[in-house]
Amino acid sequence: MALTDLYNLATADSKHRSTVGGAAITAANAILNESDQTANHANRKLWALAFLDSPQSHINQLFNLCLSNTTLLADFTADPTPGNTDDDAQFVVNSIVSDAGLLSRLGFGGEA
Repeated sequence: MALTDLYNLATADSKHRSTVGGAAITAANAILNESDQTANHANRKLWALAFLDSPQSHINQLFNLCLSNTTLLADFTADPTPGNTDDDAQFVVNSIVSDAGLLSRLGFGGEA
Protein backbone atom coordinates (compact mmCIF):
# COMPACT_ATOMS: atom_id res chain seq x y z
CA MET A 1 0.00 0.00 0.00
CA ALA A 2 1.34 3.40 -0.96
CA LEU A 3 1.87 5.87 1.87
CA THR A 4 -0.58 8.30 0.32
CA ASP A 5 -3.21 5.55 0.19
CA LEU A 6 -2.67 4.80 3.88
CA TYR A 7 -2.98 8.49 4.75
CA ASN A 8 -6.14 8.84 2.66
CA LEU A 9 -7.65 5.79 4.36
CA ALA A 10 -6.80 7.21 7.79
CA THR A 11 -8.27 10.64 7.10
CA ALA A 12 -11.22 10.08 4.75
CA ASP A 13 -14.81 9.73 5.88
CA SER A 14 -15.52 6.25 4.60
CA LYS A 15 -17.60 3.14 5.02
CA HIS A 16 -14.61 1.67 6.87
CA ARG A 17 -14.74 4.42 9.48
CA SER A 18 -18.46 3.68 9.81
CA THR A 19 -17.69 -0.03 10.27
CA VAL A 20 -15.32 0.78 13.13
CA GLY A 21 -17.88 3.21 14.55
CA GLY A 22 -20.54 0.51 14.53
CA ALA A 23 -18.15 -1.90 16.22
CA ALA A 24 -17.38 0.75 18.84
CA ILE A 25 -21.08 1.33 19.57
CA THR A 26 -21.54 -2.43 19.98
CA ALA A 27 -18.50 -2.62 22.28
CA ALA A 28 -19.67 0.38 24.31
CA ASN A 29 -23.09 -1.15 24.88
CA ALA A 30 -21.50 -4.45 25.94
CA ILE A 31 -19.23 -2.61 28.39
CA LEU A 32 -22.19 -0.84 29.97
CA ASN A 33 -23.73 -4.24 30.63
CA GLU A 34 -20.61 -6.03 31.87
CA SER A 35 -19.81 -6.86 35.48
CA ASP A 36 -18.21 -4.18 37.62
CA GLN A 37 -15.60 -6.85 38.38
CA THR A 38 -14.34 -6.88 34.77
CA ALA A 39 -10.70 -5.81 34.53
CA ASN A 40 -10.38 -2.03 34.08
CA HIS A 41 -14.18 -1.70 34.08
CA ALA A 42 -14.24 1.86 35.45
CA ASN A 43 -12.07 3.21 32.62
CA ARG A 44 -13.84 1.07 30.03
CA LYS A 45 -17.18 2.45 31.24
CA LEU A 46 -15.88 6.03 31.01
CA TRP A 47 -14.81 5.35 27.41
CA ALA A 48 -18.15 3.71 26.57
CA LEU A 49 -20.19 6.60 27.92
CA ALA A 50 -18.01 9.17 26.16
CA PHE A 51 -18.13 7.30 22.85
CA LEU A 52 -21.89 6.87 22.95
CA ASP A 53 -22.34 10.53 23.92
CA SER A 54 -20.25 11.81 21.00
CA PRO A 55 -19.05 9.18 18.52
CA GLN A 56 -17.73 11.81 16.10
CA SER A 57 -15.40 13.16 18.78
CA HIS A 58 -13.79 9.78 19.42
CA ILE A 59 -13.82 7.90 16.13
CA ASN A 60 -10.66 9.34 14.54
CA GLN A 61 -8.20 8.13 17.14
CA LEU A 62 -9.93 4.76 17.49
CA PHE A 63 -10.01 4.28 13.71
CA ASN A 64 -6.32 5.07 13.40
CA LEU A 65 -5.50 2.55 16.15
CA CYS A 66 -7.55 -0.02 14.23
CA LEU A 67 -5.42 0.59 11.14
CA SER A 68 -2.42 -0.79 13.03
CA ASN A 69 -4.05 -4.23 12.78
CA THR A 70 -2.75 -5.83 9.58
CA THR A 71 -5.80 -8.06 9.09
CA LEU A 72 -8.23 -5.16 9.33
CA LEU A 73 -6.03 -2.97 7.14
CA ALA A 74 -6.00 -5.75 4.51
CA ASP A 75 -9.80 -6.00 4.76
CA PHE A 76 -10.18 -2.26 4.24
CA THR A 77 -7.89 -2.18 1.21
CA ALA A 78 -9.23 -5.32 -0.51
CA ASP A 79 -11.48 -4.97 -3.51
CA PRO A 80 -14.10 -6.12 -2.90
CA THR A 81 -14.16 -5.82 0.88
CA PRO A 82 -14.27 -9.33 2.43
CA GLY A 83 -17.48 -10.50 4.06
CA ASN A 84 -15.78 -11.00 7.43
CA THR A 85 -14.75 -7.35 7.81
CA ASP A 86 -17.44 -6.58 10.41
CA ASP A 87 -16.23 -9.47 12.59
CA ASP A 88 -12.61 -8.40 12.19
CA ALA A 89 -13.47 -4.80 13.09
CA GLN A 90 -15.41 -5.93 16.16
CA PHE A 91 -12.50 -8.09 17.32
CA VAL A 92 -10.01 -5.24 16.90
CA VAL A 93 -12.20 -2.65 18.66
CA ASN A 94 -12.91 -5.07 21.52
CA SER A 95 -9.18 -5.73 21.83
CA ILE A 96 -8.34 -2.02 21.93
CA VAL A 97 -10.87 -1.18 24.64
CA SER A 98 -9.75 -4.22 26.66
CA ASP A 99 -6.09 -3.15 26.63
CA ALA A 100 -5.34 -0.73 29.47
CA GLY A 101 -2.43 0.87 27.60
CA LEU A 102 -4.41 1.46 24.41
CA LEU A 103 -7.42 2.66 26.38
CA SER A 104 -5.09 5.14 28.07
CA ARG A 105 -3.97 6.36 24.63
CA LEU A 106 -7.64 7.09 23.96
CA GLY A 107 -7.61 9.23 27.13
CA PHE A 108 -9.37 6.90 29.56
CA GLY A 109 -7.09 5.89 32.41
CA GLY A 110 -5.19 2.66 32.30
CA GLU A 111 -1.47 2.51 31.96
CA ALA A 112 0.41 4.64 29.45
